[in-house]
Amino acid sequence: ESTEWSRAKLTARERACFWLGLMRFKGRGGPPNPAEGRRLIERASDGKLPEAMTARAMLLLTGDPEAREIGPTPGPDDATARYLLERAADAGNKDAAAVLPALKQRQGERP
Repeated sequence: ESTEWSRAKLTARERACFWLGLMRFKGRGGPPNPAEGRRLIERASDGKLPEAMTARAMLLLTGDPEAREIGPTPGPDDATARYLLERAADAGNKDAAAVLPALKQRQGERP
C-alpha cells in the first residue's frame, strides 16, 4: 500500500471523526453528547486535521467547538489552545489564523 493511499485513508478517518464529533457535541441527528463529541474532536485533532485542531482550541477557549470569537479573559487552557491554533494556521486554516491575534492579545502580547 502506498504512503499516499495510507495518508488519504487516515485523513478520511480524521474528517469523519471530526464531523461526527461536532454532530454529537451539538446534538445534530440525535441527542447532544458533549463528552463524546469532545473525545471525537480531540481524536481528530491528534491526527493533524487543521479544522479539528481549531475546533479543539475553541472548545478549550470558549466551550464551543464552532465559536468564532473569544473573550478577553485568559483561561487555564490558553497555552494549549494557542499551540493548536498555531499548528492549524500554519497548515492554512483561516479560522485559526483569525482567532490567533485575539488570543495573543488576551495573553498580553501585541498581535
